[in-house]
Amino acid sequence: MQENPEVAPKLIEAWNDVVGLNGLGLDARTRALEATKAFLGQIDVKAIDALRKSLELPPESLGALIEIYTKKLVDGSPQPSRASREVLPFSTDVPIRPGQSAQITARPQRVAFRPERFYVSNFSPEYRGPWWKRLSPWYRAPVCNGAADWLINDIMIGNRSQFAQAGDVPGDMFATGAVDSFVSFETAQTAMDIKLVVTYVGPARTGALFHGSMIGTAAY
Repeated sequence: MQENPEVAPKLIEAWNDVVGLNGLGLDARTRALEATKAFLGQIDVKAIDALRKSLELPPESLGALIEIYTKKLVDGSPQPSRASREVLPFSTDVPIRPGQSAQITARPQRVAFRPERFYVSNFSPEYRGPWWKRLSPWYRAPVCNGAADWLINDIMIGNRSQFAQAGDVPGDMFATGAVDSFVSFETAQTAMDIKLVVTYVGPARTGALFHGSMIGTAAY
């Protein structure tokens, strides 16, 4: 087939390099280019870029977001183009005993999730001590202190610690009633884990359940 030099040769060559259509004639390559441009026209790149900026993602992540949204468009799913504030729970099913540490892992089921605030429940479980101690008239039940009974050993997003250096942070810094506990966290992108390591330092010999959560901005 004779190629027509009047049809944007530079654009056609760039398209050939990207998708490898050098074996096709000019008309076939032109039709493929027009079909692709029409398909990509269904994606609101400006909205996706605004979403990227709201999540504080680097500029180079725009291509990855467009790729994810394109796949959703091909699958027939609605194109994601919004962000909302959501809760990510952290809790344990079994009590953590005094001095024992536990790692709690969460994986947000979103394109991106940027934590804005971390909470530790200020609930104080009742602990009365063993019965034989309670027989004494001088016995006083130890007082549980809610979030202050926990140490936050680390908060990790992916494989990066969110602490400026290694060390423990008192749990009451993140108590639900704390006035200033906003911390700048990195964004957890698709398939990234958020890991929390805590240690119980409270008085209950039987230990306590940990209840916590993160509030952040999630992208659909």
